[in-house]
Amino acid sequence: MDEPIVSDLDIYLNKTNNSFQDYEYEIEESFSNFNLWDLIPTAIVYGNGLIVYTVVHFRRMRTLSNVFLASLAFADLLLICICVPVKFAQLFSYSWELGEFGCKLVHYMQNVSSICSVFTLTIMSIER
Repeated sequence: MDEPIVSDLDIYLNKTNNSFQDYEYEIEESFSNFNLWDLIPTAIVYGNGLIVYTVVHFRRMRTLSNVFLASLAFADLLLICICVPVKFAQLFSYSWELGEFGCKLVHYMQNVSSICSVFTLTIMSIER
């Protein structure tokens, strides 16, 4: 009737050793978990930033149409970098944590970016 004493640590170690032996990594399964929609905000920021950089940095690219495109890209950058994170944070919080100045700044930047986009598109269509 002398049974060996099994501690909780022994049980844990046996379970973890078995789970490591049973673990299999499937590369196709890991790719199926990756969602290409996760790359869209990154592509938007880099793409718009590249447009603004190109028009500002290279003198030859400063034509009227390219300046309008850079203005539109900058308005999109404002929207993506300032307005979208605040809207995303509002999904998880029911109170405003950025204070009165933050409230006014976010609303102002939302209006500026949308008005800038609309006016730029309007002027581009008139110019064409």
